[in-house]
Amino acid sequence: MVNGIKVFTAAIFLLLSQLVMAAISSEIDRNRIEQGQSFRLILNISANEASQVDLEPLHKDFQILGRSHQSSTNFQNGSLTSSTKLVLTLFPKRPGKLTVPALELEGEKSQEHTVEVIEVKQPSAVDGGVEFLSSLSDKTPIVQQPIVYQASLVLGQKIYDAGIQEPQVREGKALIEPIGEQRQYQQELNGRPVLVIEQAWLITPQQSGTLKIDGARLSAQVPDRSQNADPYRRFNSRAMRRIFVPADDYEIEVQTIPQAFTGAHWLTATEMQLSDTFDQESGSWKQGEPATRTLTLEAIGVQKEQLPELVLPEVAGIKQYATKPQIEQRFVDGELQLIMTQEITLIPEVAGKVTLPAITLDWWNSKTSKQEMTSLAATEINIAQGAAMANPVAPQVTSPVPAPAPLHHKTTAQSVGSNQQTLIAPTVSHANTSSSWLMLGLGVFIGAFGAFLMMTLWQRKRLQPQAENPECSAKQPAYDLKKLKTLCFENNAREARAQLLSWAQQNYPGCRHLNDLAERVSAEFKYEIEFLNRSCFANETCTWDGKGLWKQVEVLEKNPVPQGSKGRQLAPLYIG
Repeated sequence: MVNGIKVFTAAIFLLLSQLVMAAISSEIDRNRIEQGQSFRLILNISANEASQVDLEPLHKDFQILGRSHQSSTNFQNGSLTSSTKLVLTLFPKRPGKLTVPALELEGEKSQEHTVEVIEVKQPSAVDGGVEFLSSLSDKTPIVQQPIVYQASLVLGQKIYDAGIQEPQVREGKALIEPIGEQRQYQQELNGRPVLVIEQAWLITPQQSGTLKIDGARLSAQVPDRSQNADPYRRFNSRAMRRIFVPADDYEIEVQTIPQAFTGAHWLTATEMQLSDTFDQESGSWKQGEPATRTLTLEAIGVQKEQLPELVLPEVAGIKQYATKPQIEQRFVDGELQLIMTQEITLIPEVAGKVTLPAITLDWWNSKTSKQEMTSLAATEINIAQGAAMANPVAPQVTSPVPAPAPLHHKTTAQSVGSNQQTLIAPTVSHANTSSSWLMLGLGVFIGAFGAFLMMTLWQRKRLQPQAENPECSAKQPAYDLKKLKTLCFENNAREARAQLLSWAQQNYPGCRHLNDLAERVSAEFKYEIEFLNRSCFANETCTWDGKGLWKQVEVLEKNPVPQGSKGRQLAPLYIG
C-alpha cells in the first residue's frame, strides 16, 4: 500500500514538472523610460520552443530592434530539464503608458507589463538636435497611382553608427521602393550650419481602402552629456546613448478606379505627351527603302512598369518593325519623370500617298480627376516609286553575235529544204583526215593552256589586297546599305548574305568571304555571321532574324574608315 502511494506521488510530481517545463513567463528590465530609448523583454521558456512563440501582438506599439536567446539543460533529482531565455529589445512607437501584451505558447500565456514612456521633445536642429521631417505627394491617391514619400533628416550635431529604416506598410497593400540617390548638403538655419540628408521612396497602392504607413526611422548614437561632467571632453565611445527618431506616420484613403474611365488600360499620371520624328522628310520616301520613325512618350507621375504597350495600327502597303522600347526613369524636383523612346522601321511596298493612322493613349489625370487622351495625328506620306520599279518595260535583247551554229543549221535545214544538206554536213576527204585530227588536237592543247594561264593570272590578281592594287577598288562589288537593312528586316537570309559580303569587301580590303570578316569583328558580329551561314546552308530548318545582324553593321557604320586606312580595326583588348 505504501509503495503504491509513493509511485502515485512520484507520478504527480513528474506530471507537475512536465507542466512547469511547458510554462512561459516574462519580465522587463525597466518600466519607465524616455521617448527614444529602448528596453528589454525577457521570456523564460522551460522548453526549447522559443521559435514557436507568437510575437505578432508586440508589433502594435513596439518595434523589435533585436533578439537573442540562450538555452540550458540541467539534470536534477533524477530528471532532465531544459530551458530557454529569449531576450527581445523593444522600441516604443509612441509616448504614454503602453502595455506589453501577454504572449502565448501552446495555450499558456506570459504576464502583461506596463511601460511608461515619457515624452521627450528632441531639440531642433537649430538647437543642436536631430529632426526627421517627411511629406507625402498625395494623400488621396487612386489604385496604382505612385506617390512620393520624401524624408529629410536635419542634423544639428554629429551622429554615429546611424541607419535609416524605410517606411513600412502597417495596414493595406502597397509596394515601397527607394527612388533617386540619397542627397546631402549643408544649410544654414538661423545662422547655425546644419547637415540635411534627403531620401525619397515611391509608394504604389495595390488595392483601395485604408493604407497606414509607418514613417521612416533614424537609429543612431549620440554623446550622452549626462555622463560627461566635462563638456569639453573628447569623444568617448562608452559615453554614448542610442536614439530613435521617427518621421511622421500617415493614414490615407486609396480610391478605386473611377467609373468614368473608359480606356483599355488603367493609367494614371499628372502629365503625358506623345510625339514622333522621322529620319527623312515626307517627300524623300522611296518604295522599297526603309525609313525610321521614333516615338517618344514623356510622362510625370507614372512608373515604367505601368506603361501599356503602344498599339501600332496596321498600314496597307507598309511593313513595320518595332524595336524594344527604351525607358528612362528619373526623380527630379520631387517628381517622378519618365521618358520612353521606341524606334520603328517602315518599309514602303507601294508608291503614292500612304496615311499613317493616328496613335492614341487614354490616361487619367490625377490632378484634374479627368480622363484625357494623348495622341499622334494621322500623317500622310508621299512615297516615290523605286528606281528599280519605275517604268517597267519588258527587256529587249539585241545582239550582233549570231545564234549558235546547231540552232542556225537546224533552222536553215527546215527552211531551205533538202537541197542545202551539203551545207550542214560537208564531206571530208580521207586524204586530209590525219592532218585534220593533228591540227585539232594541237588547237585544243593551245586553247587549254591559254585558259589555264589566264585563270592563274586572274586568281593572283583577285587575291591581292586592295591597298597594293589601286585598281582593286574600282572592281569591287558595289553594295547598297539601305537594301542590306531592308533585307535584314525582311529576314531574307540569302540576299542579305550577298549584300553583306559586298559590304565586307568594300570596307575590309582583302576580305574574300564572310569567314575572313568573322575574324576581324566582335564576338557578337561573329555569332550573327555564323547564324546567317547556318540559315542559308544548314540541312536543318533554321528561322533567321536579321535585326541582330543589322545592329552589328550599324555599329560599325557609325565609325567610318579613315581615308588611306587599311580597313576597320578592333580596339585592342586589355585584361587587367
